Amino acid sequence: MNWLPWALYALALFCFGYAFVAHSVPLAFVAMLTALGSIIWGTLLLAQARIADRSQSSMTLLGPEELAALRARAQAQAASAKQEAEQTPTAPAHQTEGDAPR
Repeated sequence: MNWLPWALYALALFCFGYAFVAHSVPLAFVAMLTALGSIIWGTLLLAQARIADRSQSSMTLLGPEELAALRARAQAQAASAKQEAEQTPTAPAHQTEGDAPR
């Protein structure tokens, strides 16, 4: 993992500590704003790293040519299965044992 978010959190701690001991209100205000900004920035960097770790590689995605080939193969299989089903004779569905030919 990247070290930058943790460095920003350390900067935020330092700025909070400085804000409590500062003798000047404007300097304490700048330290608090810096701490707030570094906390937000560090959190966004951690979220970005987590999203990047869990995202899918674009190399594993199929392109338009592969998708078209897969679709054509699936349609051909469906058409051949339908044609095969039409060619095989089927027995009547309501035939019982007593109706069976002898």
